[in-house]
Amino acid sequence: MKKVFIVGAGQMGLDIGQVLAKTGYQVVFNDMSEEILATQVGKLAKSLDKMVSKGKMTEEKKAEIMANVSTSVSLDAAADADLVIEAIVENVQIKKDLFAKLDSICKPETILATNTSSISITEIASATKRQDKVIGMHFFNPATVMKLVEVINGLNTSRETFETVYELSKEIGKDPVEVKEGPGFVVNRILIPMINEAAIVLEEGLASAEDIDKSMKLGCNHPMGPLALGDLIGLDTCLHIMDTFYAAKCDSKYRASRLMRQMVRGGKIGRKSGEGFFNRMCSLHKQNPSFGCIKVVHFNTLGAGLQEVQKGDTNTKKAITKKLVEKHGLSVEDAAWLIDSVHFEKVNLDDLELNIQTQISEYVPVMSAPTLAKELLIHHISVLSKGKGYTTLKLWQEKIHEIGTNIAALDGFYKEYNKSLVRLDELQLNGDHKQLEKEYLQGVSAHPTHIRNNFDFKRNYWTEEIQAVINSKGVAILKGVSGQGKTTLCYRYLIDTYPEGWVFCVRTIANEGQAQNLVSALEGLGKHNKHLIIYIDVQPGETLWAFLLQELQSRGLSIPVLISIRDEDYNRTPISGKAIQYGIIELALSKEEAARIYSSFTETQPHAEHRTFEEAWQTFGGQGPLIEFVYLLTNNQTLAQRLQDQVDALLREGISDDWLELLQLVCYAGRLGCTVNLVAAKNEIHCSTMHAAIRRLKGEYLIRVVDDNTIEALHPVRAKIVFDALCNQICTDPREVAFKALPCISSQNVRVVLLDYFSNQQYDIKDVQRLSQIKFCDWVGYANAIRSMLWLDAKRYVESNMTFISSLVAKRGKGWLCFLPLDLSGIERSDELIADGIKDLSIFNKVDLQNAIDEVKNSLTSLSINYEATDCFINNSEIPSFLPNTDTERSSFGYALFWMAKRDRKVTLPFKVDEIVTSIYAGELQPSADAIRGLFEHPALEESYLAAVDIFVERLIREMQVLTFSVTSDEVSCKFIPPLSTETTIPENTKNTNQYWRIKMLDILKQLYPEKEYIDIELIGVDLLRDLGIEALDHKLHIHKSKRPNTWVSELNGWTKIRIDYSLRPSSWQEYVADIDEIRSNVNDLIVETIKLIDDVYRKGRYTQDRGKRVDDRLKVFKEHTFAENRLPTFAVDPYCLYSEGNAKSPVAEYFTMRQLLSVSKYEKFRKRLNDVYSSLDNFYNQFIEVLRVRINKQDISIVKNPRLAMFNLYSAAKAIVDFQKEYELLFSEYSSLNEDFAKQELENILTLVNVWRYVLDNQPKGCAIAYDSKQKYRKGTNYFCDTLSKAVTAVNGTLLKGNKHAYIIVDYNMEEDNTLENEYTRIVMTIRDVFKNSILPSSDRWYLETQSLELAYVPVFSGVLSPAVYSIPFYKLLDTEESRIAKPMYPCEIEPVLIEKMNATNSLKLWIESMKKLGEMKLYIQRYQQIVQTSIDEKCLCSMTAYTEMLIDQINTLWNDFILVEDLVSELIENANEQNSELLNVVKLFFNCYEELETVISTQNDPSELIQIIETVSIIMFLLLPSVS
Repeated sequence: MKKVFIVGAGQMGLDIGQVLAKTGYQVVFNDMSEEILATQVGKLAKSLDKMVSKGKMTEEKKAEIMANVSTSVSLDAAADADLVIEAIVENVQIKKDLFAKLDSICKPETILATNTSSISITEIASATKRQDKVIGMHFFNPATVMKLVEVINGLNTSRETFETVYELSKEIGKDPVEVKEGPGFVVNRILIPMINEAAIVLEEGLASAEDIDKSMKLGCNHPMGPLALGDLIGLDTCLHIMDTFYAAKCDSKYRASRLMRQMVRGGKIGRKSGEGFFNRMCSLHKQNPSFGCIKVVHFNTLGAGLQEVQKGDTNTKKAITKKLVEKHGLSVEDAAWLIDSVHFEKVNLDDLELNIQTQISEYVPVMSAPTLAKELLIHHISVLSKGKGYTTLKLWQEKIHEIGTNIAALDGFYKEYNKSLVRLDELQLNGDHKQLEKEYLQGVSAHPTHIRNNFDFKRNYWTEEIQAVINSKGVAILKGVSGQGKTTLCYRYLIDTYPEGWVFCVRTIANEGQAQNLVSALEGLGKHNKHLIIYIDVQPGETLWAFLLQELQSRGLSIPVLISIRDEDYNRTPISGKAIQYGIIELALSKEEAARIYSSFTETQPHAEHRTFEEAWQTFGGQGPLIEFVYLLTNNQTLAQRLQDQVDALLREGISDDWLELLQLVCYAGRLGCTVNLVAAKNEIHCSTMHAAIRRLKGEYLIRVVDDNTIEALHPVRAKIVFDALCNQICTDPREVAFKALPCISSQNVRVVLLDYFSNQQYDIKDVQRLSQIKFCDWVGYANAIRSMLWLDAKRYVESNMTFISSLVAKRGKGWLCFLPLDLSGIERSDELIADGIKDLSIFNKVDLQNAIDEVKNSLTSLSINYEATDCFINNSEIPSFLPNTDTERSSFGYALFWMAKRDRKVTLPFKVDEIVTSIYAGELQPSADAIRGLFEHPALEESYLAAVDIFVERLIREMQVLTFSVTSDEVSCKFIPPLSTETTIPENTKNTNQYWRIKMLDILKQLYPEKEYIDIELIGVDLLRDLGIEALDHKLHIHKSKRPNTWVSELNGWTKIRIDYSLRPSSWQEYVADIDEIRSNVNDLIVETIKLIDDVYRKGRYTQDRGKRVDDRLKVFKEHTFAENRLPTFAVDPYCLYSEGNAKSPVAEYFTMRQLLSVSKYEKFRKRLNDVYSSLDNFYNQFIEVLRVRINKQDISIVKNPRLAMFNLYSAAKAIVDFQKEYELLFSEYSSLNEDFAKQELENILTLVNVWRYVLDNQPKGCAIAYDSKQKYRKGTNYFCDTLSKAVTAVNGTLLKGNKHAYIIVDYNMEEDNTLENEYTRIVMTIRDVFKNSILPSSDRWYLETQSLELAYVPVFSGVLSPAVYSIPFYKLLDTEESRIAKPMYPCEIEPVLIEKMNATNSLKLWIESMKKLGEMKLYIQRYQQIVQTSIDEKCLCSMTAYTEMLIDQINTLWNDFILVEDLVSELIENANEQNSELLNVVKLFFNCYEELETVISTQNDPSELIQIIETVSIIMFLLLPSVS
């Protein structure tokens, strides 16, 4: 690292640059202009001159530093920098914009560092594509002196980046510390709140500034007091950091002091502004040289130093003068003048306050309103102070008289209008703090007292928006729907921004005359206080606020105005943008704000339902008013009451019943997230004034218009409350609303309405009959109705059998599922339980199992569902009179026809065969196959089925690149070419592409040919890793009809289990985690007692009954826990019992009410790890007694069948527990009842047991304890991997390089003629194995090896050049694989940036390696082609082969063009090559002429074996030539 680019040449950037340049780095300063840069470099030179003059630096060193410094106003100068350090303003967006630019300019390996003191490194890094190379490098002021540097890792900062910056910090003479990301990091997190608290102490008058600083210096041994330090840092910086803390933590202890905020607002930001706590008087003296007496009023005893000054002590004066010069930047002359001019007077604060109040009250001009007059005079003094002004007795008297003249009108106004205009500080609430907080959180109207007590959530973005609009327009109108927190936000802005005595609140405006009087009063106030502000909280129905604004502006008053108003009231107000200048702020709840609200509500205890904010936000729907979100979290009744009042107002107004019916219908659908079709709604409600109704209800913010034909509720939460309120008020039967809603919603939403309705209403066949009379306009709605009736019949089955099923679950635990009917649909196996299929297994007692099966069959109402609801609907409904037009309709068409056939409804379609086939053929493959399956089920549609299959198969052959396709009486068979991952897109997280493609083909074929006994599928061209010894997996499938369950039938069976599970789920996250905690505690106790038992046996040589009973008691409890199934709480899954955790397919949140399903997948890993740990331990305890008994009896362990099995299970549990603990901590730490050290003890105990059991397997009892040594072995193994790895690297004569994921072992390749890469790889692995021999058998040593984060990798070095091919050394190969199999296969390994940098590749070498990769890809494609041409191709499939070869030629052509970019390099190398290399290079050169041969072989479909051999030869040659290229 040589060049450092510093963005921001302010004081901090300048100091950082000086330190780096002094160490020898080339430093480039960047700032906004050449003038700034010239000034700052001049400052640097002067600073160095001063050091030279004091003998602290030589002239030569100064010259060296300045020679290392250059400047640039362009960021492009950072292009070749090794490190960029940003030292600009503390604004996250500005920093992100800068880092985005730098990311595009700098070379890939450049590290981007930020000197931020408080902003998230991760957030800054998110603006770049190199998040691993973004880091915090926080210097301290002055950076030339302070030794500390905080090196802060972002979420994605690589270890390599951290170590580089950490070492650099040490190199430049700093003492760095590693810090995790968090607001303020370490120092500022502690320091800035201390400075803030000092400002609060000063603000409250507890002590003077000097005494506060003195207290901390003498009492805490601080070198500088907090206020002086605030001056040095800059109060603006301190304020920004405090605001950042508060925004991140939502904790009132991080709220900035009002004094600090006011000083920053007034420009008093510390030394960098030339002003601070200690030098204001000097500024005034320079402004007015005649000013020579400073009277300092103090209320308590002076400090000892100031007492000496008062006495005239010369030594004290000299000491203070020196301090003022060195610490506060005063000149010697100013410091001397200041000390001589100061005179001290002690005053009693209460007497002074009374004296001022009395004088003002007795002075005629202001006696009518003395308190207001005092506030205005205080403001006048503040203005003078900020402007460095002064006053005299005469000027003071004139000011009082002026205030009095204008205050009289205001006083009369107060009396006339009963305080319609009040000061903010007069608005006070009395009451207990906790009671006030409770009321506020329950949603009572916001009051300034609530804000003063910090009950609210700080919304910085919106307060900044208000400030920006007021600055630009003078009037800010904050508007939004009811419940967005408008009033609270306005009070927060006013209290944080203005002294409360300067804020005048307009409470009501009864008429225009009152508005004019208000303007007159405000005009009088405004003449004496240029900084006051007016706040108008517009009450419902008020419109005169616009007249008040117009009057203010027409009189030329520039008083800022803040208004909060509901959208509906704003829309009602006649307001002209020409007559009034104002800016509008549309208030909305952002996700970031919602996250802070959630964090605040869960600060003391976690939420019972919504475990994380993301889950709450998903359930909320991702948008909506603030009060709705709070309602979701707290269920407070304020929102319900507000909406109830709104409904009551509409009823009192006497609006039309049709309008209320419309609102009820929209809210019924809206609570489920459904929109309403306007035309259909009009037909259902018969409302003649529909548009007027919509306009009014929209104006009330109860509904909104989506488009010309669609309306919807404002938010599902609000819709539910309004719907319930309407049902209570107008006594509507929800049944009527539901059936009116069904024709008005989209076909896709028919299902959710039916699911919701039948989930909440008692089953009545009349409802199904009524449903069957609805005419569905398409197949989607019709199929959804059938699907809902099937769901309803499954629900009825479970409910009728639930009493017995509950007893079955209690009796059988996890095994209850085996006693469910195998096929509840009754379509395939109607009289079997799952247990019938396993009763012949030897592990079961056949008689007992048969008795249990008989009991279940006799106890259930039946072994299949009663299709009453389904049959009623299917037999009485009218099928759609349209053919499907979309893929969703095609699948729905097939689904509906399938179930109609299964329920014996005969179907004919009034369409010609070719019309049906054309409709089906138009879709994607799977939906079309689904539709064909529906045709198959109906004999009357056989002709359409056969025609559709014929034409569909032609398309299937073409689109899926089928090579052979045959259909016999009992089998359908096909072979096809699946696309490579580079040729098409497949679903994310697809781990096995072969499995994906064969199942995709199976899903299609089983729909086309459901009657065939067998389906045979083979993937061609997938055996691509044969050279590496890796055989193709899952590329064939031969499956019998009995193993091909129908998805539509399986779904029905699945609903039954899910509904049973739902009734057994915990009711909250607390309950769920409490169960987990109980298991963990019990198992930990069990393990501890097991260790003691075994230790006792080995120490005493015999079994102790008491010890054994302790283990047995805990083992019994453990078995009870593992017997029960681990189920997530009810609200983690959907309320309709369609999906649950553990399904192979990810659940789909089809409807708003199922949004919680979006979070289910995040628990899968935890549930798997939990099962891994406790099922493995369960297996261990099933076996360990037998082994221990053999040891107690001093018998040979070989008499135990597979004695190592217990160790395998115990060690598996120990490995799994690491991830289990991580997942538990990540998901449930806030709910945990376990103590902080539990996880550590849990891990130590299970690893101790592993070591104990290792000893048991290897040794007979010898009369000595073994537990202590076993525990010590685990404790001492912390560094086992690192220490042993170092020895292993030495043993292979290699070097070690660590990345984030891999430990690269770099070893010179033995170039002997008979040595192959496979042999060398095997030798390396076996040598390392010998070093790690203590890890071969399960123990804590092996556990340390396998659970650390790095995977081993072998990097061959050829003649000093690191190979571009790197090979993984998995731990199973290292420890378990027999020597002859180690190199079969050798898996390629990822090359991390740290290794790429080590390779130090030149451009030529990079080009060479890239060409080798392209050649390798060509070989892969041609090997695939070789497998394909070896397959016999059906004549009807020749089109697939033609299309494939055309595509392959294009692929090869693209690769070839990339490959031959190396041609010029080959020619250059030949010129300088020795004889041997020249010969090899000429072989490569000859290959450049082989493209036409390649293309010919492919286009003629000839065997490419010879070509493959040539490519392999060229690849080997290029590999051997690598050292020459570098």
